[in-house]
Amino acid sequence: MKIALALAAAGLALATPLAAQDVSPEALSQVQPADPASVSDEEIATFVTVVMQAQALEEDESLSDEQRIEGLFNAAIAQGMSADRFVALSMAIGQDEALQQRVQAAVIGMVPGDAEG
Repeated sequence: MKIALALAAAGLALATPLAAQDVSPEALSQVQPADPASVSDEEIATFVTVVMQAQALEEDESLSDEQRIEGLFNAAIAQGMSADRFVALSMAIGQDEALQQRVQAAVIGMVPGDAEG
């Protein structure tokens, strides 16, 4: 069950930066998807950590969408990843099945217990 929730949170985070209403189309068009070959295991682990931290933001109904997105980007920055890189990774993961599988493997590796799902 924990793994299923974490995977759902990861899927949500893939769309969140792209759906941000405070991100202008001009700014978004400047961020390109990361080259899948350039994405390190460390970046995948950082991405998953940020997504799992942001899950609490998604569950907090008192936060506005803008506050959730700001929290997501702040979590990325706190983990040493720029907001632009986070968005670039989100875009690449959304487009590349191999990256999606790497993210899923990282999620499974980070969720304590409940390996059965």
